[in-house]
Amino acid sequence: MINNFSKIKISSVLLTLLISAPAVIIFLYLFIGNTENWEHLKNTLLFEYIYNSLYIMFGVAILTSIIGFSTAYLTSLYTFTFSNFFHYALILPFAIPTYIMAFIYGGMFDITGSVTTFILNILDKDISEVAFFDIMSIEGAIIIMSLVLYPYVYLVCKTYLSFESASIIDASKTFNLSSWKILTKVILPISRPAIVAGVTLAVMEAVSDFGVMDYFGISTFVTGIFRTWLGMGSVEDAAKLASILMTFVFLIIVLERIQRRNKLYKSSGKDFRPIDKTKLTGFKNFLAVSTCFIPFFLGFLLPFIQLCFWFAQSYEEIIDEDFIHLLYQTLS
Repeated sequence: MINNFSKIKISSVLLTLLISAPAVIIFLYLFIGNTENWEHLKNTLLFEYIYNSLYIMFGVAILTSIIGFSTAYLTSLYTFTFSNFFHYALILPFAIPTYIMAFIYGGMFDITGSVTTFILNILDKDISEVAFFDIMSIEGAIIIMSLVLYPYVYLVCKTYLSFESASIIDASKTFNLSSWKILTKVILPISRPAIVAGVTLAVMEAVSDFGVMDYFGISTFVTGIFRTWLGMGSVEDAAKLASILMTFVFLIIVLERIQRRNKLYKSSGKDFRPIDKTKLTGFKNFLAVSTCFIPFFLGFLLPFIQLCFWFAQSYEEIIDEDFIHLLYQTLS
């Protein structure tokens, strides 16, 4: 038994070192002396990289937590019209990469986009005469990435709520608490580790995304890494930027754990059972359907319809031997 435990311990340590080695090596570049290129970056672009990256991190964290938890809460604890459909449909935004989503929304909602032009024609207005939200902005990037990445929070929270929280929720009902108080006083606190886990995954993917940032012309650490590496030819300075980015993500995780003070919310194994769902009717049913439909529509259905429309316009030009080869490689 002891030998088996030692083998597991040693193999776990070795596997951890193997996985963490690239991150440790990149982190060590923080302590390398500054070059002329780095001094130039520090005096001109570094603050912009830090500000934009943090802005995106917190923006994506807030939106994905709201969308992901609210939809997980509704589909886990209640039954309503199309609830079984939304159980799977809310995962579908994962099927569209963030940079493809950015291209679609840019083609629909930028200044010359199809939807923008259509609405302006109906109103008989010029773009300067209406309040126009520029989707090709950092706020637009946050919204687009949140619509693609919220399933991280949705999946983790739904798994926890569906299989781990039934006994705790049932116990709270014995105190005659309203549904709102059970949500705010019980479900939200016990779901916090799950929310944080999903948000952390979403944030790490958002700050490492190059396609959206480059297409929208937003300067972040990830675009700075590519420009420094390929434009300036400085691998060392690019690695230093990457190490700062890693440090930000690591600090956010550490600060959250310190603030949570290592509190754990877990039901006992003997009480494990699925949640007895409550059926919603009337306005509550409509509200639940709307809450689940909006992220599904904006995160998958609308982009999918636009892609189908573009495909119908151009399929004769693009379906050839190269297209079939690309399809084969993608499926492989």
